[in-house]
Amino acid sequence: MSDFQEIKGSLISYFSNKVKKYGGVNLAQGIPGFSPPDELVKILAEEINSPCHQYAPGLGNLLLREEIFKMYPELSSQTSLFITNGATEAISLIYTYLNKINDNKLNALTFSPAYESYIHLPKIFDNKLITIPTEKNTFLNK
Repeated sequence: MSDFQEIKGSLISYFSNKVKKYGGVNLAQGIPGFSPPDELVKILAEEINSPCHQYAPGLGNLLLREEIFKMYPELSSQTSLFITNGATEAISLIYTYLNKINDNKLNALTFSPAYESYIHLPKIFDNKLITIPTEKNTFLNK
């Protein structure tokens, strides 16, 4: 029998229930069950009163871009750097682009279980999603 079972419903709920049953830190919903360090709370309190909580301009945060260009001088300014608000946005944009240039005939491959956003993305475009179960002794070359 596999060490993994097919997950029904939300992965967030699945792992939250596992944490309740077996113990652990629940990062799935952002409720780990303990308070952050006092120093972090102090820093956050200071930052909440600054203008940093505003949305970044459409072209991005200029200071962030400048720092990245300092770290990676081989990047050629405005056209070679694209910053997204997290992996889900980045993967969605890449998938949308690849789907468009392939005339909406794109298949997606993912390991299972997979983050639920990645499972739903191909469905939006009516594309096929192929899953590879994550089990002991499963190799891609079989």
